[in-house]
Amino acid sequence: MKENNSTLKTQAFIDKDQRLTDGNCQCGFYKANGLRQGPCEHILATRMMLNRKSSNVLNQ
Repeated sequence: MKENNSTLKTQAFIDKDQRLTDGNCQCGFYKANGLRQGPCEHILATRMMLNRKSSNVLNQ
């Protein structure tokens, strides 16, 4: 993910039921809160991208 012209390493781990089970990000929100306050916007965006990619594969 890109933020303020820098690239953040972001990961989202999704289980077979499409639930977010874990994730990590290099942004300040994640560094301060982890997943205790919910995922940061970057993890959510990564999850959305993964969901879109998996639905495209299933529809082919």
